[in-house]
Amino acid sequence: MNSSRSLIFAESVITNALFKRIKNIFPAKSDELLELLLTRKWGKEIVEHWQNEKQFEHLFQGLGEKVDEQAIPLVSIFSELHIQPNQTTEKRYYEPMQWKEPVYNPTLTESPSKENLLLHWHMIINSWKQFIQFAPEDHSIRISSFLDWSENWLSSVPVNKNLQSIPLSIHLRLMHALAIVCGVKCKSFKLLLGDVSGIQSYLFDIAHIGAGKIAKRLRSRSFTLGLLADVVSHKLLLDARLPISNLILSAGGIFYVILPSSYETRDWKKETNKFLYERFQGSIVLHSSEKEIHLLEMTKRFPELLTSCYEGIQRSKGKPFFDLLQNDGAWNDQMFIHDSKQNRDDLCNGCRKFPKVNEEFCEYCLLDEDVGKKLTRTNYLLFKKGHGTIQFENGIAVELLETLPISVDESSYLIQVWNQADAKKAPIQFHRKWVANYIPVAPKGGIQFADNLEDVQNLHEGEPLTFVHMAQVGKGKDLLGYFKADVDNLGMLFTIGFIKERQKESHSFSHILTLSKMFERFFAGGINQWLRNEFKNTYTVFSGGDDLFLIGPWEEILKAAQEIRSRFQIFVGSNPEVTLSAGINILKPKTALPHAAQFVENELENAKENVNVIRAEEKGQFGRDQVSVQGFVMDWTHFKVVTDTSKLLAKWWQCNKLSSSFIYQLSTFSDMYKKYKETGQNEYLKFIPLLNYTIQRNLIEGNILNDKNREDKEILEWLRNLQQVLEQKNKYPLRLNANLLWHYMHLITKISNYYRGG
Repeated sequence: MNSSRSLIFAESVITNALFKRIKNIFPAKSDELLELLLTRKWGKEIVEHWQNEKQFEHLFQGLGEKVDEQAIPLVSIFSELHIQPNQTTEKRYYEPMQWKEPVYNPTLTESPSKENLLLHWHMIINSWKQFIQFAPEDHSIRISSFLDWSENWLSSVPVNKNLQSIPLSIHLRLMHALAIVCGVKCKSFKLLLGDVSGIQSYLFDIAHIGAGKIAKRLRSRSFTLGLLADVVSHKLLLDARLPISNLILSAGGIFYVILPSSYETRDWKKETNKFLYERFQGSIVLHSSEKEIHLLEMTKRFPELLTSCYEGIQRSKGKPFFDLLQNDGAWNDQMFIHDSKQNRDDLCNGCRKFPKVNEEFCEYCLLDEDVGKKLTRTNYLLFKKGHGTIQFENGIAVELLETLPISVDESSYLIQVWNQADAKKAPIQFHRKWVANYIPVAPKGGIQFADNLEDVQNLHEGEPLTFVHMAQVGKGKDLLGYFKADVDNLGMLFTIGFIKERQKESHSFSHILTLSKMFERFFAGGINQWLRNEFKNTYTVFSGGDDLFLIGPWEEILKAAQEIRSRFQIFVGSNPEVTLSAGINILKPKTALPHAAQFVENELENAKENVNVIRAEEKGQFGRDQVSVQGFVMDWTHFKVVTDTSKLLAKWWQCNKLSSSFIYQLSTFSDMYKKYKETGQNEYLKFIPLLNYTIQRNLIEGNILNDKNREDKEILEWLRNLQQVLEQKNKYPLRLNANLLWHYMHLITKISNYYRGG
């Protein structure tokens, strides 16, 4: 089957799958659709293929394609996800609706009404009619538009009862990619799993740059490195003469590509790693693993086949650049030495890796600054073969665009549309991607600071905030918060999370794609939207796949952390096995970025591996689903108590109810409490009468607090509850639980001090 015929065949397969569903639900409407299709030249070709549905059977069987007799609701895939055996989660449903926003939550505990389901299908039909009427004749643009339309309208519609947690939009996208490589007769394909590793380590390897300059370039560098997975996979598909839609997922450096079973990828991998090795001096490497899969194994053996791909990636990580470093069984000595004819004084002041092209920086660091200026206004990426703003050594370049181009030259092959940007008049094939590209900028009128602020420059409206500026615009003390988080047990969720579905022989590739797509929506599109609307001074270092790294004013970061975790819980339908862990560090704005990144990485590791003391006392509790702040590991509910209490102490200090010295005493008393908990010796309980004496002598007798005043009574209640450490821990709500408060008192008083600007 030649290229044009394979394209029209693939389009026929996916449109037939949609048409059959409409015919089952609204037979009369299907006749109208058929009549409309026959008015278009491309529509006639599609309908001709429909006359022989047997040519679709191998694809339909492989994907579990069945059409239900009636409209059914989409179940949250998180309702089916479990690591522990015999676990169940309340089934949650999505409202049948158009998905325009990045994040939708499974809020229904009962199936939506039949009327609502039919109403949505009625709207789908009307929208598809409009699509058919105005769809372009150019096939690549038309199929891009259809897949984009599908993600908008069919994301809240399930495949069928057996695949009720798989959105029809994802099902059709995978079906299209398989139809391209399998055609009418072939019944197998090659799945390639790619992993571009080392990006984060390279990202933070920035030396000798002032804090302000880092902020201008960091997001740009993160963005450029994040393009590598796309650029590498695009090169593979261009060489194979396949549409970019066969890249069915690319997020967080991981990508999945559907290839013909006979296609050889060895040269592509070797050439790619050669370009990565030379450009990034061995810091970033491509790992890939591939597996030939028979269509009928898609449901019966897919978990086993996917595990095999993951194992192949791990083996590759054990011997990076193996094909380059060895030649005919002997070490290629020259590859171990990076050519550098420059003396150290000539190296870039930014990365210390490449020669300067001006007095300070190399071409790559200068590019970071140029790209950084454009990123805040970017809505589209134009990928092309040849030369461009961002030039990759494998022959692919990228242009950053604010508006959709009217036309492009022959070297351009794809427009990547970001978030909700309009793509109706795209001149070539396009693909929509959820991207966290938010960067805080100076508001209208700019930002002016007093002259005595060392190294702080005034900013014009629209200029990106530097780290120092971010610290200055926050509340309280001028500090930055560093927040890093990711999904717990992600590997297990992907490999054994659908064990019940596997027993039903329905754990398929579609499940993996759905889970990945949902995480991409949350961590890219959702995070971007919430920062833009609610946390406007917070800077996105990266966010996508299943993790994120944010920098912002310390108080805003504390709020954002709680809000993101709360929204994540709702997003996953409160499934207790799908959790988020995070690390938070609060530092001076001029802390060297590599150090700050390592500190917050250590906090995240602390949250995942160490159980907080209070939780450890509860039988069966373990690490993860926690947050670590400044070395204190805590449950997310405890984190809220800590931040709320810190604000209370700061408020009472501002009202002159509690002095700085009294708050400092609380921190000192917490040391005695910890000694008591560690040793069990009652002598350390003397802090209780000492606290009581201090309250009575300094606060009550000093006429600072009065039992008859409502606000004073609140303070006294809180202070008196601190003395109840021997009472049963569940007797008091968390905000008044003495054991919990004393355990975190060092952190509470420290954060309170930040609020007070001390």
